[in-house]
Amino acid sequence: MIRERKENHRREAAKRRTWRPWLRGAAFALAGAAMGAVYFRFFGCGSGCAIASSPLRAMAYMALIGWLLSQAFDGKE
Repeated sequence: MIRERKENHRREAAKRRTWRPWLRGAAFALAGAAMGAVYFRFFGCGSGCAIASSPLRAMAYMALIGWLLSQAFDGKE
């Protein structure tokens, strides 16, 4: 009984370790995309701007920046 609990706990911990890094990156990218939408809403321009000329482009760029920040500050050394 105790051995089964320990084994189940090990399996659950292994599952958390495999998907948790992706969840963190996805959360940062989602937050970055939201910031891109805000940036476009308040600072976007109609044409001529490389990033802010389209809301999708601003959101994609900021999502990429968010994902890169999640990788830079992941806490591993």
